[in-house]
Amino acid sequence: EHPRVYSFAACGWLKLYYFGVAKRLQQEGFVEGARFMGSSAGSMVSAGLGLGLDFDKIKEVQLGMVERTHGRFFAAFHLKGYLQEIMDDMLPHNAHDVLQNRCEISITTLPFLRNKRVNIYRDNTHLRQALLASCC
Repeated sequence: EHPRVYSFAACGWLKLYYFGVAKRLQQEGFVEGARFMGSSAGSMVSAGLGLGLDFDKIKEVQLGMVERTHGRFFAAFHLKGYLQEIMDDMLPHNAHDVLQNRCEISITTLPFLRNKRVNIYRDNTHLRQALLASCC
């Protein structure tokens, strides 16, 4: 039997739909032994699944950020700050260990727009940098 692998693509603010999918995968027990990969917002969902995070809580945090940006043109572009807040709140201290070889993050490198995939993390700082590089 082949291991299950779930991949989540870039989706911007539509990641709220991914949160519903992720929650359902958890409820049905499909994440046990599975691997995850993602790019941009999909990398955050993949990491959340790999860590077994509460997607209801993630959704509430995200909706709070939507309220903070609604009607404010420049606030919508503070993505890095929002992501750092989410990671500060949600990532456990051993996230990098839990996600080793279980969660692959796709990053587009500049200036030549080449793809790089990361699935080994030296520490939580390295994991956070990979997630930010994928999303921003």
